[in-house]
Amino acid sequence: MNSKIVETAKAWSELGSNYASSEVHKQGPSLFKLLELARANPNDTCLDIGTGTGHTAAALAKTAKYVYGLDPSVGMRQAATELYSGISNLEFVDGTSENTNYPNNHFDIVTARHTLHHHPSMPKTLAEIKRVLKPGGRLIIVDEITPNSALNDWYHELEITRDPTHIRSYYLSEWQEFINSAGLKWIVGDAKTSYQLDIEKWIMRMKPSPEQADKVRQLFTEASPQAKAVFNIQYKDGLALSFKIPMAVILAVKPETN
Repeated sequence: MNSKIVETAKAWSELGSNYASSEVHKQGPSLFKLLELARANPNDTCLDIGTGTGHTAAALAKTAKYVYGLDPSVGMRQAATELYSGISNLEFVDGTSENTNYPNNHFDIVTARHTLHHHPSMPKTLAEIKRVLKPGGRLIIVDEITPNSALNDWYHELEITRDPTHIRSYYLSEWQEFINSAGLKWIVGDAKTSYQLDIEKWIMRMKPSPEQADKVRQLFTEASPQAKAVFNIQYKDGLALSFKIPMAVILAVKPETN
């Protein structure tokens, strides 16, 4: 297994309870839009990549035939199993986006919500997704994005300071290039979805060191006027209270023929 993936999986094993109770991950506009694009039905077998504590997989299981929630983190899978043990058509399994351990042309739907910015290689991930999708199968991605190049450095430092397992929040245009290069067909994608997040909850969900947490707060304090506007950073008495995180929501399909 890729050493970066192993390192990330170990780090996330300590965070299962925090994400099991996270309202951002349990529900919200990105989940509803993902479900609308997935259009899961009782004949569909689904794979949720980087499932974490299983919120997306559990939502798919309400209408799909069977859902596998894939994650390399033991702690995340344990938290997911405890949370959703009563769902008979849902199973949490070990694996990565680069090696799912499933045969070719196996899934009707693959989803990846709030996870791919942690994955080290989009070409490898999308090649694996294409391999396991059936011809005509659907891929739905929801992921944090960088809104523009002027804010790239500040936003990247913010993310990686809070979460050292973060790799990159891509531009929407980069996502389209990734999809096309993988031989998948881009159907629709936009960056109209966002979450207004409580900053302290967002920071502490990662169990940071005091130094990490202070550095994240400092980055919000020092944000440029453009960053404050684009990310809708809200302050009170000089303290940053909340900010808006932009999301890409993407639907792609595997062509019926190569």
